[in-house]
Amino acid sequence: MARRKQAERAAAEAMKARRAYYQHIRTNRQRRQMLYAFGPILAVIIGLVGYAYYTFEYARPRQPVARVSGQAITASVFSQRLQYSRRQVLNNVRQLVGMIQTDDKSFITQYANGQRSGVVQSTLDALIDEVLIKKEAEARGVAVADQEVHDEICRQLQTATKITSPSDATATAAAAESEGVTATDAVTTTDAITTTDPVSGTVAGAPATPTDAAKPACELSEVEFDRAFDELYKPVLTEAGMTRATYDDLVRMNLYREALNKAIGAEIPTISEQVEVEYLVFNDSGAAAGAAALAAAKSGTSFNALLTQYGPRAVDDETAGSPTSALTETVSADGATATFQTDPASAGATEATTATGATTSTGATGALSDTAAAAPPTPAPLPTTAPNPYAVVKSEGKTWYTKESMKTELGFIDADVDKIFALAAGKAADALIKGSQGNYLVVVHQKDAERELPESELQTKRDGALEEWLKKTRTEKSAEISKFPLDVHTPPEPQWYIDGFTEIMGTADTQPPLDVASMLTQQPAGTPAP
Repeated sequence: MARRKQAERAAAEAMKARRAYYQHIRTNRQRRQMLYAFGPILAVIIGLVGYAYYTFEYARPRQPVARVSGQAITASVFSQRLQYSRRQVLNNVRQLVGMIQTDDKSFITQYANGQRSGVVQSTLDALIDEVLIKKEAEARGVAVADQEVHDEICRQLQTATKITSPSDATATAAAAESEGVTATDAVTTTDAITTTDPVSGTVAGAPATPTDAAKPACELSEVEFDRAFDELYKPVLTEAGMTRATYDDLVRMNLYREALNKAIGAEIPTISEQVEVEYLVFNDSGAAAGAAALAAAKSGTSFNALLTQYGPRAVDDETAGSPTSALTETVSADGATATFQTDPASAGATEATTATGATTSTGATGALSDTAAAAPPTPAPLPTTAPNPYAVVKSEGKTWYTKESMKTELGFIDADVDKIFALAAGKAADALIKGSQGNYLVVVHQKDAERELPESELQTKRDGALEEWLKKTRTEKSAEISKFPLDVHTPPEPQWYIDGFTEIMGTADTQPPLDVASMLTQQPAGTPAP
């Protein structure tokens, strides 16, 4: 009996062990089935996470947003600079609002939104220009030492903190104490790094480009320098995701700009082809007067006579609209002096010109001659009554112009300027020329193929030498400059940026909608994807 119970217990234990064994087998089989089912899914998830990390943390920041002569401008560099430029845009708008006192917010709104939407493209353009500048500087052997960068930042900090030297600081403290104000060593300023225009690419906080001799020396000690930098610049750079080294590169590029501008400016010729002209300007309502004056000028009428007959009239003069009664002019030629008087109001008026040994009688614009010179062709007489309303503007005497100054000051296009410079001395242009103030009647008095440039014009050319070089280089190397879509590389506007514009212009509901599409650079046709 005991043996039987023992056998039954053994059989039961064996059965339990068998069930546990089969349960273990089933469990393992289920685990394998689950692994087979969900393993690929888990692998896909891990792969996607890894790919996203690789894309956003490694690949995408290294993708180019532009290429310049084979050199890539990466998305990482663009993103950092854009955040920095946004800070400058916001500060510039704030400064503008502080300077303008008006109840009309439309101008401020238009300006602010224009700057806000244009900062993306202007930042990319500035980075492209920097590559061109760096390459040209290297080709010319221009270098910027680390000490120059340090000294430039020091000058910025001195300007921002109003400390230019230890003696100035002492004087400031003494003045404050005399007024009952306790001076401290803390560095204070209303705003740091606020005076840059991202379109130009110049460094924020840097003063206008002075000559090397005009730059003040760096007077801050290293302790003062580091303290001022940490208090004024570091928070802004941190906000933009920029390091100290990146800001040093910004300052270095600004110094490259100065050095290259100086080098290119020194190559500008000091002489240029110039013409001496006088002009009358007629508006559209004075078309008849302009046509009559042009016909008289082409027939040989002197400019003084044209001025008398067709020149501007004082609007508040009781005699406005009536020609000046007479013109007296004294000229000399070959040692002979002559004085003549013209009455432009009289048809066929006669000028009596008396010179040494010669007397000449002509029409209204008679010509000076002597016994040794042949008389010129007699010009057509001026009309009895000049057409209204006469010229609206006249030149301030005879003025010398270069081609560039004529385009800038008078608003002439290239083709018209070339026609004027092709005229012989003493000739009038064949037609009225459209300019900045109306329709110009231009008379050329003298020409000089190698006349010295005025100092002011030469200095203006030298100051703008780099910008002119950039315009030319962008055109010449347009085939070497490729821009890629910025949609995935443009970081969203940070909250401080949005809040800043909201503070300046009111809530977003009162602002015009921001055209985000215009903020992005479209891929040019034929440009391969990066």
